[in-house]
Amino acid sequence: MARKKDSSRQIDPELKKKLEKLERDFDDRTQITRIKRIQGLLDKLEGTDKIRRLEKTKKKAIIIQFIGIMVLFPFLMYFNGASVDPFYLPIYHSLLMLFGWLLLILISLFIFRFLRIKRHKSYSIKYLVARNSMRKAMSFAVVALIILGFLYTPYITEVVNDASSVENQSVQLTDGDDNVNFTATIELPSRCVLDLRGLKSLTVSSARDDINSEIDITLYEKYGNKNESMISETIDSENLNVTFGEDTLDPGEFKVWILHMSSEYGNPLEYSFRMEVFPDRQTSFSLLSFVYMGVFIQFTAVFYPFKKRYTGEGIYR
Repeated sequence: MARKKDSSRQIDPELKKKLEKLERDFDDRTQITRIKRIQGLLDKLEGTDKIRRLEKTKKKAIIIQFIGIMVLFPFLMYFNGASVDPFYLPIYHSLLMLFGWLLLILISLFIFRFLRIKRHKSYSIKYLVARNSMRKAMSFAVVALIILGFLYTPYITEVVNDASSVENQSVQLTDGDDNVNFTATIELPSRCVLDLRGLKSLTVSSARDDINSEIDITLYEKYGNKNESMISETIDSENLNVTFGEDTLDPGEFKVWILHMSSEYGNPLEYSFRMEVFPDRQTSFSLLSFVYMGVFIQFTAVFYPFKKRYTGEGIYR
């Protein structure tokens, strides 16, 4: 009977293993829960819980703003007449939006840094954040100053204008399709592809003083109504050159002009055109870079007292 009683109290080995596993899991979960509670209390004590919430808010705000930039940038180009044929990408207004919005994002980032200094309880962290913020603000200010100097230097603007222009380019008239006249054709856009420079003047002149016959000069729009946009001039012995001004060449929108030259004889010709940076584009980016420089110099001044205050105290706390 005693043997039967002892045998009835024997525990199944598989069941025993499951029980031990449950006990270990329970102890692990309890330990993890305790660690999390202790960490939470330490975060509240040090103020890092507020910093984490601040970082999450900052990330969400930055992501939303970058999405807005990515959507608005191509929309502004499309709104201003972007096209593939002819290839035209007017980025002026898109760039203004981009750099203006980036300025707001950078200002918000520095404001988040300021809030981090105010909410963090560690003096060492306060000092490091203030010092790094000053360095970044000064870097942005220096870059803005360089860009401002680049835009305001007349010599650089003249170099860009001269590189975009053509002086006394030779044109040789060849046999035309009608086998009667000699012709030549040149395509010129009224504005550059990025809408930052415009065609200011176009001159066609005879390369020689003695002209065998009259030379017909015709200017018309490539993708428009030829009859409505056509302007005709003549080069002869009394009038050796023809000039088209800015009022004709740049009516305020992107166009591709066709310059057609025709003569009974193959008289050599020369043409010149002048492309220049739009003054309003240059002024807008100059003002924007000046605002960048002023804003980040102010941020440097704002963070300096914090850096000075926590320089010594941050060593001990």
